[in-house]
Amino acid sequence: MRSWKLEFETLLDHLGSLLSAAGFQTYIAKQSYKRKTRIGNDTFHIQRSRHFDGMNISADVAIRCDAIEEFLFDLYRGVMLPGKLGPEVRKGMATLGKGVGYLVPRGRLQMWPVRSIGEAQDVANRLIESYEKIAEPRFFRVYTSLETIYDALNDEELYLSIGGYSTARQAVVAAILLKQEERQLSALIRSKARALEKGASSDIGTEKFREFLCRLRDKHPDLKFQNPYLHS
Repeated sequence: MRSWKLEFETLLDHLGSLLSAAGFQTYIAKQSYKRKTRIGNDTFHIQRSRHFDGMNISADVAIRCDAIEEFLFDLYRGVMLPGKLGPEVRKGMATLGKGVGYLVPRGRLQMWPVRSIGEAQDVANRLIESYEKIAEPRFFRVYTSLETIYDALNDEELYLSIGGYSTARQAVVAAILLKQEERQLSALIRSKARALEKGASSDIGTEKFREFLCRLRDKHPDLKFQNPYLHS
């Protein structure tokens, strides 16, 4: 009898053949599909959870901005995750991402159930429909520049920072630095510092933000920005 593992591989293969028309390459071992973009790459990622009567499939999307990720890697070189930040790991780190089901108003986790052997191709067809109607127009076509990624990372409702050495707000700061908007940089730092003091943030603590600012100052002494913690 055909196994659920083979059924899942069939789904991945069929989905890959459909996504190839949009420029994606298939990486079966990682359950991912990637394509190169002007700023880095796009990823469509599949996850599987076993169910007592089959399996459930979910899909995530992610965008990597090479400039932001390389900036953060250089800033934290050798500090976090020692020995695990080689070129291949860096290449795979994303800047912004979201579950496909959350890309629509009042979004929620979306699952595609596979309840019997032989349904894999039908589920892959439904996944590609969600890619075409939701993921591509609402995500991949929207976040195509530093400016649009900055806006998303600065929105509490739409961000995902991937990698143990970075956070969403650090990526925001990196995006501003790369745009060389130093007045905005100081304003952002002040606003984030105030939010942290009020406990309004969940993705980064005050001490981590202090460390980030100190590292930023040490690594880039030519930058002109006001550090609200400098005399505290």
